[in-house]
Amino acid sequence: MATADAALRDTFTLQGVTAVQPRRPDGGFDWDWRGPRNDPEWAWFFNRHLVFTDLLAAYQQTGDVRYRDRILVTLDDWIAQHPAPSGITFSAAWRPLEAARRVMESWIPVYAALRDDPAAFPPERRARFVASIRDHALHLRNHHAFSGNHLITEMLALTRLGLAFPDLPDAAGWRSYALDRLARAYEDQVYPDGAHKELSSHYQRVVALNYQELLDLLRASGQEEAVREWEPRVHRLWNYFAAIMKPDGANPLNNDSDTESVAALLRQYAPHIRIPQKTVRLPWAGQVIFRSRAAAAAADAAGVRGSEFGVQGSANAAAANNAKLQTRNSKPAATAPPPPLLYAFFDIGPRGTDHDHADFLHVSLSVGASDFLVDNGRYTYTPGEFRDYFAGPSGHNVLLLDGFGPDQGPRAVTAAADAAGVRGSGFRVQGSDSRFPSPAGNPEPETLNPEPAASAAPAVEIAWGDTTFASASRPAFAANPRAADWRRLVAHVPGRAWIVVDRVITFSPATLTTLWHWSPECTVEPVPGQSGSLIVSRPSATLHVRHAASQPVPADRQQITARSRPSPQGWHSPRFNMLEPASCTQLDQAIRAPLVNVWLFSPAALPGASIRISADHRIVVQLDPATSLTLDPEAPGKSAVTGTMR
Repeated sequence: MATADAALRDTFTLQGVTAVQPRRPDGGFDWDWRGPRNDPEWAWFFNRHLVFTDLLAAYQQTGDVRYRDRILVTLDDWIAQHPAPSGITFSAAWRPLEAARRVMESWIPVYAALRDDPAAFPPERRARFVASIRDHALHLRNHHAFSGNHLITEMLALTRLGLAFPDLPDAAGWRSYALDRLARAYEDQVYPDGAHKELSSHYQRVVALNYQELLDLLRASGQEEAVREWEPRVHRLWNYFAAIMKPDGANPLNNDSDTESVAALLRQYAPHIRIPQKTVRLPWAGQVIFRSRAAAAAADAAGVRGSEFGVQGSANAAAANNAKLQTRNSKPAATAPPPPLLYAFFDIGPRGTDHDHADFLHVSLSVGASDFLVDNGRYTYTPGEFRDYFAGPSGHNVLLLDGFGPDQGPRAVTAAADAAGVRGSGFRVQGSDSRFPSPAGNPEPETLNPEPAASAAPAVEIAWGDTTFASASRPAFAANPRAADWRRLVAHVPGRAWIVVDRVITFSPATLTTLWHWSPECTVEPVPGQSGSLIVSRPSATLHVRHAASQPVPADRQQITARSRPSPQGWHSPRFNMLEPASCTQLDQAIRAPLVNVWLFSPAALPGASIRISADHRIVVQLDPATSLTLDPEAPGKSAVTGTMR
C-alpha cells in the first residue's frame, strides 16, 4: 500500500532511489527524465511501469478506484506519447528490454485483471491497448537483442504475448520464433555446469527465473514433450546456484551482482536440490567453492555458534530468511548445532560475456553466516571513478602492479578448465583418496555432492590460476606482454584454514599491491607483537590472518575505509545504488625480483602456526606442532599435508 500511495503523489522508488517524477506542461509524465542522479537506469525502469502491479494490488484490496484510475491514466498517456519506432532503439520507452519487461510484468497482469471491467477498458481504450500490444510484439520480433540476458527476457516476453493474445495476427508465429530463439540462446549462453556465461549471480537469477517461467508456461499449456526437454535445462541453472550459495543463503557478488537470497529462490523453485556441504568445482565457469565443517576446536576458539542459514548474532538479513531451508536440508541436531560451514569462492575462470569485472583470481571467504573477505558488488553503471572502482581490480581481492591490474583472459571458454586448462588454472585434492564432487551442472541432484571415501590421511584441496601484468609505462599487452607473471594458489585445509600463495615473477623495479576487502561488519586490527598478523572481528565470528614474504622488501600496510580521493577505495555495495564504508587492507611492497607472499586465514588463532619459505619458493605452513602443509607454487600438484587433523 505504501508504494501505491506514494505513486498517487508521483513519488517513486527505483533501484533504491526515491524521487518525485516531473510532469510535462500538459500534465503527463516526463518519460525521458533520468532521475535525481541523471542516470539512464531511472528512465528505463520508470518506463517498465512496475508500479502498476502495486496500484492493482491496492485497488483489489481496497476497492478504491483512485488506484485503478492512476494505472489507466498513466497507460493512456504512455501510449499516446510513444508510437512504435521503425527500428532498434535505446530510448527510455522502446529499448527492447524495457518493452519486454513492461508487457510481461505490468501490462499483461493488469489487462488480465481489469479486461472485464467496462469502466477500465471501454472499447476505445481496449482498441488502443491491443494495438500497442501488437506494436510491442512486432518490435520484439524484429528488433530484439542479439545475445545475452536481454535476448532471453525479450523472447520470453514475446512468448507470453503470443499466449496471452492468441487471436492477434501472427501470434502463433511469435510463439514459434520465440521458443526457437530461447532454445538457441540456452545452448549459446549456458555452460554445461549450469553457469550463465555472463558469470554474474544477479543475471544468473534473471536467466533462471526467465527459463523457469518458460517451463511453467509450457506446463500450463500442456506441452508435455517440451516440458520434458526443458526440465533438466532449468534444473541445471538452479543447480549452479546451489553450488555457489554462501552459508548465509546469499550469493557471492561476482561480476555485476546484488546481495540476494539464493536460498529463497531454491526453496521456491527447486526444493529438491541438495545443498553441497563439500567443495565443488565448476570447470566451465572456472570457479572453485571450497566448503568444509569447521573443526570443533576451531569453532570454539572463534566463538562461532550455529551453522549455515542462521548464525546467532549475525547481522546478515539473508540468514534469517533461510531458516526453513536449513531445516529441510540438515539433520536435526541432538544437542547443539553443527560447527559452521567454512566457505571460499575462488575465480580461476573466464571473465564473463557481459557485466564483467576485473576480478580474475579474486577470493572471498566466509565463516558460517559471517562474511569476511568479500567482492564489493556493482553500485552503479554510470561511467566514472566509482564504476571504475567497483568493476575494476581495485575493488577486488587481487594484486596490482604499479597500480595496474593483470590480464583478465577470455570472456568465455569453449572447453572446461582442468589441470592444464585456461592459463594454467587447475584443481587438486592431495593427501587423500577422496573422490572429488561432481560439477554442479550434473542434472541428477544426488550426484552433486557424493560423500568422499574414507581416508586416514588428512586432505588438502588446492586450486590455482595464472596471469600476467603489462608494463606500467606501456600497458598495452602487445607492447610488453611479460612485465610480470602472477600465480595465485589457494589451499584449503578442511575444517582448519585457507592459505593463499601469490607468486610474482619480475626482474624490474615495481610496486606490488595486495588488496583484501572486508565485509562492512568487520573490524580489522593488528596483532600486537606479531608483524604481519591481523585479527578480523565480527559479532558472530573471528578470522585470524598471518602473512609472510619470501624475502624482506620495503613495505607499507594500511587500512583504508571510505576514501574518495585520489581514487575510491574502502567501499562496499550490497545492492545497486547502495554505498557502504568497508575496510580494505592494502599492502604495498617495493620489489625488483621474484617474490612470494603467503597468507594464512583461520577461524581459530593457531598460536603455534608458522610459515617458512625456502629460496626456491617451497613453502611449509605449520598449523600446529602435529600438522604441517607443504606447498610448491611451481608444481601445485606436489603439495601435501601431513600429521593429524584436529
